[in-house]
Amino acid sequence: MAARLTLEDKPPGWFHWMNATMPPHGPASSPLPDGRPLVVFLTGCTSGLGRVLADEFRAMGHTVIGCARRADRIERMRADFGTPHAFHVCDVTDENAVAALALEVGRGHVDVVIANAGIGTSSALPWKADSAEWRRVVDTNLNGVFYVDKHFGNLLVEQAKTADAPLKRLVNLASGFSHTTSHINAGYCASKWGVEALSKAFAQGLRAEGLANRVICVPLAPGVVKSEFNQYGADAGAWARDAAPFILDLSEKDNGASMSMARLGYYPPRYLASWAIPDGMPLPDSVVHPFMEELEAEADAKEPAVPSDE
Repeated sequence: MAARLTLEDKPPGWFHWMNATMPPHGPASSPLPDGRPLVVFLTGCTSGLGRVLADEFRAMGHTVIGCARRADRIERMRADFGTPHAFHVCDVTDENAVAALALEVGRGHVDVVIANAGIGTSSALPWKADSAEWRRVVDTNLNGVFYVDKHFGNLLVEQAKTADAPLKRLVNLASGFSHTTSHINAGYCASKWGVEALSKAFAQGLRAEGLANRVICVPLAPGVVKSEFNQYGADAGAWARDAAPFILDLSEKDNGASMSMARLGYYPPRYLASWAIPDGMPLPDSVVHPFMEELEAEADAKEPAVPSDE
């Protein structure tokens, strides 16, 4: 295996290694596990899209592990689902709680992680937006996703290194507003654009570590769906019957791609035409520092001359 080079080491000309990749950790993982159901972990499981996804994954025969803030709803899901499914009270804005839950859940297999928990904003122009609401939205929609990606993403990475592990999928629920913007939903848009960027950076990290054929990270804009969050759109149950298999069909070629349910009709064409990030936009082939040429010139000037044999 090639020598491990990290940005923390920062050797002379460290930026030359921004696009270096580790050798693959083995052959590509199989899409599904052999001889057992998938284990799907999702946040925000007691309401909205999270609840209907939990129902659909159970109906497909997979094991569901979920978390949410409201203890009464968690208790109802425990009674409804029974074993081997499991549900936990956890606020994704509390990193310590997320880390502890990852340790507990990580005692067994985890194959799919869906960072779904999120909240919306009231309508206001950016300069009239409520600052406390802005912080709540960013803390849930972006910081919460980061905490899940950090702790459950690390769990997926470690489990993926096992020779017979199936492909691990980390799916961050983004939004149509992670592809476009609205002047009256600035906080929500900013949080979801952050999810898009975080997901692509995570995917680049997987590629750099030689793991993109065993773990993928994908931002997914789910579509316009009726829920507690939204009074318009498609029926949530019908959406889940499309969305659950869509998520399980994500493969290594989708790592870091800006995916959405648009191709299945869950966004109207007029709205799609406003997107700055098109549906399915792939991960960039390389990472380029904005001052790459200057840094390269400085490093070349500092490198000692190689003595000749003469």
